[in-house]
Amino acid sequence: MEWYRNLYLGETAEKKKYKFYRKINKRRLLNAYVIALPSSSENVLDIYRYMELLQNHYVKRDIFIVGLACGKDEAMELAARIIGDVYQNTGTFWVSDYIRKREEAGR
Repeated sequence: MEWYRNLYLGETAEKKKYKFYRKINKRRLLNAYVIALPSSSENVLDIYRYMELLQNHYVKRDIFIVGLACGKDEAMELAARIIGDVYQNTGTFWVSDYIRKREEAGR
């Protein structure tokens, strides 16, 4: 699992971000959703419950997390915001390309 340096946060997640970061660093259970770059070319983004990612199946996968939200509705809103940002900045829906380029530029 890799985390985007400019992580998008939902409105509620923004208020709880330090609590969330502590739990994530300790690999504790956390009732939150994460938005990740797509696992297949057919998707724009993937949305997972954070607790799901603690299972062995996901630990071995290369997942690049770009957003963190409280609840499914907030995760859907956040995914829409990410897609909107990408479209506004590039005129395309190539979220993966945009995020990866921004991540490389930040290093």
